Amino acid sequence: MSTVWLVESLLSVATALVGLVGQAADPVPDPQDVKPGWIALITVASLCAASLLLWFSMRKQLRKIQVPREDEGTTDQVTTPDDQADAR
Repeated sequence: MSTVWLVESLLSVATALVGLVGQAADPVPDPQDVKPGWIALITVASLCAASLLLWFSMRKQLRKIQVPREDEGTTDQVTTPDDQADAR
């Protein structure tokens, strides 16, 4: 008998919680009522500014890279003492 009472009380509590959750859910607003607002504008403007700063920084770093040209030859050639003696 006590298990039946426990199950009935749990079901009543669950039913009450489902009712509260259903009431707490906001209805969907009309499309005319939805506006982006100032927070969205500030967020998008901040992301654009950060992207530009990162782009300029990357451009500056890429300009610092020294790439050997084909007509200059490669610097990977290792000279041995025999090669230096032959050059004299």
